[in-house]
Amino acid sequence: MGGKGRGKTGHGKAWKKPSQEEEKAKRTYLAAVKPEWALAKNSLRPYASEDSSPFFTGGKSDTKYWELGRIREAMAADTAELANRLGIALSESGGTICMGADVLKTFASGEEGLEKLGFRGAATLLGGDGGLRDAANVLNKYGTPVARGAPELRLAAETLLDFLEDDPAGKAKTFQRVARSAAKLYLLAVDLLQWLAAAEDKKKWAAKFEDGEDLQPRAVQAWLAKPKDRAKLLAALVASHEAQVKTQKANARGSSESDEAAQEESATSSSNSKAKKDKKKKKKSKKDKKNKQKKAAEAKGKSSEDGGEGTSKAEKKKKRKRTEAKKSKKRSSSSSSSSSPSKETALLAELEEAAPDPALICWRESDVALALAGADQLATQPITAETLDQLKGLFALIPDEVQTSKGLRKIQAAVKAMGKAPARAALNKIAGRAREVAEAAEALHAAHAPESRPSD
Repeated sequence: MGGKGRGKTGHGKAWKKPSQEEEKAKRTYLAAVKPEWALAKNSLRPYASEDSSPFFTGGKSDTKYWELGRIREAMAADTAELANRLGIALSESGGTICMGADVLKTFASGEEGLEKLGFRGAATLLGGDGGLRDAANVLNKYGTPVARGAPELRLAAETLLDFLEDDPAGKAKTFQRVARSAAKLYLLAVDLLQWLAAAEDKKKWAAKFEDGEDLQPRAVQAWLAKPKDRAKLLAALVASHEAQVKTQKANARGSSESDEAAQEESATSSSNSKAKKDKKKKKKSKKDKKNKQKKAAEAKGKSSEDGGEGTSKAEKKKKRKRTEAKKSKKRSSSSSSSSSPSKETALLAELEEAAPDPALICWRESDVALALAGADQLATQPITAETLDQLKGLFALIPDEVQTSKGLRKIQAAVKAMGKAPARAALNKIAGRAREVAEAAEALHAAHAPESRPSD
């Protein structure tokens, strides 16, 4: 979205692009890179281009597109963990390098390796004169010059059908292997190209951290101040990785403890639920028996009475009303005598209330994106000591006007007053409400300025 205002908001203020200082003041943590904006994901086309490129090159040749300078120029905190969270980048790269190296080791082992990876089988299936490769060239409007009349197209289509219908399960195994092998090698190549681009010019690499520098670990900030200092870079890499590994271990412990607690809670809940059902069933059976006896007595009394002596309809109606009034009073008394709901229960009740629909254009797009990422993290990550701070940070991203118009004021106050993170169900509901509001804001921004892919 541009810096120009789009008229008045519902609160009498024209929207304007926030300053960098305002942007920094709102952030409380480093948000994860969204997968769809990562270089490996963002570069790949769903089918070959006119010049047989598998990449969105923006008119560049494949060679120019993968030059280190261009990769470094496109690198940003929201497209590469390498310019955002070094610990995560190191961990992800470690896994990617191991994965790709194993494929290359198999590839280098010879014919047996090529067969295992699917390359040998695929080459055999697609090769040969007059085979699928030649038929595909006829079907490809950008293919090499050949006759493409109706007879040629028919023959090419028939060749394709013959290929697909002859042992589809066997061919599928070959191309499943190719898909796995090729994808692993592609991710390896892109990952290492990004590291090489960063290492080639450390000063420009460090400049990519500018937006989130204040949120980086101290060791990283020390390197950013002197990016050419190799010792400081090494310290930054090690410190970042150690911090990430600690978080992973803590999350693993938290997840294990949460799983055990959930199992115990589930067993207890199941037992209690069964007991309640048995009790309810017994009570219903007793009530049904009483009703049958009552109806039998009424039928007997009615048959022995004269028409004028029977209870009138009006009297029966009054009697039913008196009975219902007594039951209602009893329920009310029971409700008032029970203990008052906990703060968490009250908060959940607040979440159930319908919120008004305000104009959300005053909420900055960058903060909306951070809020969406934060809500996703809260919903998917195990509950740890940092969860409450992340939850408070999430609500800090939502402007006061939006909180007021969307009925989030009481929820934010309750979150601020919390001494520890809420239970999983409550956390999901709170984060879910914040995400709903953020999604509405995102949709509104998109309506004013449709999203486009990052430029090359």
